[in-house]
Amino acid sequence: RAGPGTDVIVLGSHGMRSHYDASFLLDQMLQRVENPNRATPAKSSKHDSLAKQLWKRTPRGIRRLLSPFKETAKTRLHPLAGRKYFAIPNNDAYGAIRVNLAGREPAGRVTPAEFDAVCKGLERDLLAFTNVETGEPVVRRVWRVDEVYRGPRMDHLPDLIVEWNRDAPIARVRSEKTGEISGTYQKCRTGDHSEHGIFFVSGEGAVAGEVSRAVSIMDFGPTIAERLGVPLADVEG
Repeated sequence: RAGPGTDVIVLGSHGMRSHYDASFLLDQMLQRVENPNRATPAKSSKHDSLAKQLWKRTPRGIRRLLSPFKETAKTRLHPLAGRKYFAIPNNDAYGAIRVNLAGREPAGRVTPAEFDAVCKGLERDLLAFTNVETGEPVVRRVWRVDEVYRGPRMDHLPDLIVEWNRDAPIARVRSEKTGEISGTYQKCRTGDHSEHGIFFVSGEGAVAGEVSRAVSIMDFGPTIAERLGVPLADVEG
């Protein structure tokens, strides 16, 4: 009904697929990479637990006197304080890692001079993990956030993003350095978006049939602008 001479584009920017990830195993993987001899992940600190018990039993008057020192003590006794890196919450598709960087984190252990080497070592160790069930790599790629994002609030973001191999369920992973690590996915999401969408084009010069290659979604903006005679400067696609 748009009439002759009108371009019609229908774009479904993504498809749907089963959801598989290993974010629920990521912190265990990081702990074992940092300390391969650790048999089980340390989810809490004995010192931290003891300190909480002592604090509860301390008279309120003394608590008020000690309150200015409480946060410093909590920082030093926190289970993450002694680690070089740890997993942080992110979306369901990608894992996220924060480096315990001195000068940024309250109990930083990695100096700015060590940061690059630590990130490269982590990338190498994570890429070495395989899915025990399939023998395939668990990680497709490790992204340095400072290489893909810019802005004044970079310190609020993760340092590394882990792109999982989502072709098969992941329950057991292993590497030569860490041995086997296993767990159970307990989130509710069983489906997810896939990067492969579909599009249809009808208009002048559009030939009926299937395109010969996959098209990047980043090409749509420049293409539509060109059809409308609108110049776009400094664009990708």
